[in-house]
Amino acid sequence: MSSRGRGFGGRGFGGRGNRGSAFARGSGHNDGGRGRGKRPAPGDDFDDSAISADWNGLGHVLSAIDGSGYGAYKRLLQRTFTHETGFRMVIRYVQGDPYATPSRIGVVMDLDKTGLSTTMESSANPGDQRPERVATADYITRLAASFINKHGLDDNVAGQGGWSGPKGGALNINAPAGLQKHVQTFLDQEHMRGQLEAHGLVAFIANGSILPRQSGASSLPMASKDIVKFQAPASSSETSKSLRVELNKADSSPVIGMGVKKGVTVLTGGGFHGKSTLLAAIQQGVYNHIPGDGREYVVSDPTAFKVRAEDGRSVTSLNISPFVSTLPGGKSTKTFNTSNASGSTSMAANIQEALEIGTKLLLIDEDTAATNLLLRDERMASLIDAEPITPFVSKVRALYQRQHISTLIVVGGCGDYLSAADHVIGMQDFLPRDLTSRAQEVVASHPRLVQTLDIYGDVPSRVVALEQALVGAMPPAVRGRSFIKLQSGSKSLVKNPAEEESGIELDAVEQLVERGQLRLIAEVLFDLAAAGSSRNLKDVVLEMEKTVTSDGLDGLVKNSELWGDLVECRRFEVAAAVNRVRGLKVAV
Repeated sequence: MSSRGRGFGGRGFGGRGNRGSAFARGSGHNDGGRGRGKRPAPGDDFDDSAISADWNGLGHVLSAIDGSGYGAYKRLLQRTFTHETGFRMVIRYVQGDPYATPSRIGVVMDLDKTGLSTTMESSANPGDQRPERVATADYITRLAASFINKHGLDDNVAGQGGWSGPKGGALNINAPAGLQKHVQTFLDQEHMRGQLEAHGLVAFIANGSILPRQSGASSLPMASKDIVKFQAPASSSETSKSLRVELNKADSSPVIGMGVKKGVTVLTGGGFHGKSTLLAAIQQGVYNHIPGDGREYVVSDPTAFKVRAEDGRSVTSLNISPFVSTLPGGKSTKTFNTSNASGSTSMAANIQEALEIGTKLLLIDEDTAATNLLLRDERMASLIDAEPITPFVSKVRALYQRQHISTLIVVGGCGDYLSAADHVIGMQDFLPRDLTSRAQEVVASHPRLVQTLDIYGDVPSRVVALEQALVGAMPPAVRGRSFIKLQSGSKSLVKNPAEEESGIELDAVEQLVERGQLRLIAEVLFDLAAAGSSRNLKDVVLEMEKTVTSDGLDGLVKNSELWGDLVECRRFEVAAAVNRVRGLKVAV
């Protein structure tokens, strides 16, 4: 489908090949001919100019070069063949040898020839068909992947050596339901997310949602007859406002569930009762889910960002003074630099970087946070005089009151946060309860000295630059689900111990969910380096989002090969990658 929205294509292994380069035609000959000459290989005498652009032309050239070496097939590179049904097949990359990346083929069909145009007519905003286009393209991608898997076209093909990966591409994608339902579910989530602000909410979880996943490595809902579906709580007392909220789908039909209000919300409860499961669903609520996912009507503020401790990450010229006042030796924390951050400084950096890019909701789980940044009890405050860290509990109220940034934090042992909370939700047997009134009673009956500051501090705004030597002459390659490879020539880079490569480790950026998002990040890194000048980081990522909205993912690679392997990525995750580049330049 030809649209300016999300790309479409298989996910082959390895890199992209040479961007925009041409390949010399292979010789196609072999030894063994009679006399002094060499017997021509099949296709050596084929006239390239005779290749027609229709489907018969493709069959003709394939028959002519059948049995030739890899080089003979390179004559197909960048050629387009049109099928009688109207779609066009483009040969975008040809495998050069047995060990090279598999060939890549793109399929393009004009929208008016697909019969799908009716799915583009239900937008709540006339003239803006991007949501429908994205949902329709997503459906087609899933349908194609399902077909490829069903017919074993992605099975390993191992021979006497050489490349033995799945020749159809490494596919791992859930099959779709019907097209209309797929598109409508997408539009409903977009519509509901757009209602959060008017209701004073930062998240909404519909009744009947299935939040647990089959495993930590699966996006599929848990399938069990004993599964507990989500249900919003009623009021716990006359003074407590109910968390039960009603939003509307795109067709105005109601959806009832639990709303998480703006402000400071504590999510608590006993171990194994579903606290982190609920938080995980909310942090993925920035994305739309397909029918059958179980989280179709779990929507969150689109700027929600999960922060955590990240020992060992690099930090470049970042103001972390709201949390760390000084460093040993009197070093300033307003331009903090380190190649090996501690738990507390890494988490402080993650919070400040999220604020820099414009988050309105911080998501925190005490299990993955730095304890000494979350709180400091009275005993430790009495024992340690020269403590430079101001805990987050002392700033969380000012963060909301001064900066209008909400916090949703999962706690099981940090009771000090009850003093700072506007709302307290307790999980018991996987169901939420409104514990706000009870928490206020506990705070009154068990008083503790919790320092609360009225001023949050400065939010950073940095001008950054990337040296071309860090990125190289083409967008960096992606390794696995969380690693972007950079050039190893710079002494400022550190090697990934798992792969012995230099680059950016993004495993702690939890809202990255798809390898194609890393490829998009690689494109942005390449463009930032190619610009050769310093730019405000927030402006860079906002411009990226604007380009994707107006021109689709193709707009990010308009001067290079289109592979169909990019996935839309928020500005927060792109900025997180830039911030983790070892060798990043920041204008002070």
